[in-house]
Amino acid sequence: MDRIDFVSFFSSKEIESIFLETFDPPLSARNFEYCGKCQWARQMPPGFKHLFFLYPFRPGADYYPHGAISFDFVPRIEAGKVRLRSDAKHVRVHLTVVHYDLSSDRRIGRDRASARETCVRLAGPVVDHVSNSLGMLKTLGDVVACFQREKSNSQTGFYAYPETALAFAFTLAKSGRVAEAKAELANTLRSSYFPEETHDKLQELLTTTGP
Repeated sequence: MDRIDFVSFFSSKEIESIFLETFDPPLSARNFEYCGKCQWARQMPPGFKHLFFLYPFRPGADYYPHGAISFDFVPRIEAGKVRLRSDAKHVRVHLTVVHYDLSSDRRIGRDRASARETCVRLAGPVVDHVSNSLGMLKTLGDVVACFQREKSNSQTGFYAYPETALAFAFTLAKSGRVAEAKAELANTLRSSYFPEETHDKLQELLTTTGP
């Protein structure tokens, strides 16, 4: 990219500043807190968070708003170790609830000529839509039903998304549906890339995850 092209686009730091300026006020009004890296989270009583984030398609080029669920009780696998990290800075996309595809008019580019104007135009209606859609998921029962729809409608195979499948198993356990949870975890471990040395720990944690 030559110098002329480079100066036509906001840097990642600059576009993050614009996101904060335009998206943070309507999100804050709906009890979302900024978590960094284009993410805002809203804590829900049953141990999960509503997550609003701006997904970087072709990182640093175009961003699309998404709404998701992040679970406090679902472990993370990092460097072959199983960890529970429930604080806001470790939110994770476990179940995507709202997303805009590449053909939508919700694309936010980094070009200096239009990025700020696009954010100003989109922030209000997009935050309303995502917040209201996530607001339909208030209990673990609501979320389990959402998982079940996702599994039934999956075109590429539910277990092709191991973190979503893992979250489903642990959410079933948290809901007291232990037998179903164990079956889902077994399917997930058979189908996923999670290292074999993590399997025993995941199974142990599942048995201690309850209502």
